[in-house]
Amino acid sequence: MKNNPLEQIAKLLPEGLTESMVESIATLVHQKIEEEVNAKTEALTVKVKAFLRGQIDSLKEQAIKELELENDTFRNA
Repeated sequence: MKNNPLEQIAKLLPEGLTESMVESIATLVHQKIEEEVNAKTEALTVKVKAFLRGQIDSLKEQAIKELELENDTFRNA
């Protein structure tokens, strides 16, 4: 059975740390994780928006082609 991640971290820390020191370390680790998650989320958001924009443009083009084929007035314009 795997150890609890907090237990694994506690084993790595030296003896004699005060509770406030451990809390400071936990805060720093939390901040770093949050920064990394935010950076990855932003990058993924940009990729998704670009993909969706491409799909929307493609759908618009297809809709215009179908409208030209089906609608005489639009085709003549």
